[in-house]
Amino acid sequence: MEDRKKTITAVAILLLFLFLVLVLVASLFFRRKTVSPIPDDAAIEIIFISPTLVPPVASPSALIVSPTISNKP
Repeated sequence: MEDRKKTITAVAILLLFLFLVLVLVASLFFRRKTVSPIPDDAAIEIIFISPTLVPPVASPSALIVSPTISNKP
């Protein structure tokens, strides 16, 4: 029974090693660029715009109209 445990452990280690080699070979073979949340160095340009004062423009929907009361019989 002791030999069976050693054999199972040896086979598991061998399979793990082969799996790691396959992953390494696949990563080298399918060498795709990893997606990074940080863009390249020249990809960011920060534009600072100073706020300018713009006079408010009254639109017809913004005007307050007081209701008129009519005395109709």
